Amino acid sequence: MARSVVLAMCVVFVVVVAGGAMPQKLVCSAKLYMLAPCDSVIKEEPWSAPSTLCCSNLRALEQEGCICPYLQDPVYYGYINRPNLLKTLTSCGIRIPPACPTI
Repeated sequence: MARSVVLAMCVVFVVVVAGGAMPQKLVCSAKLYMLAPCDSVIKEEPWSAPSTLCCSNLRALEQEGCICPYLQDPVYYGYINRPNLLKTLTSCGIRIPPACPTI
């Protein structure tokens, strides 16, 4: 029991020391499953129009602040085709967040 408490305190300490950057990356990594309805659209060629569920999930990910990390972080390049994700965002009526540096 004491070990669990110490471990939990260490995790909290690391999150606090990381200053917010680490939690956002963890949030986005944990939400990759939400891209599943978009798989055929964002991974494969030729590109096709996204489903309603795909667009709905992308809007939720936008609210979480995950669109920029998915577009910019090489960690996610194996999961997405960036040009297809950009087309999909446009098709879903989602603009690339202004805070997202030039892609």
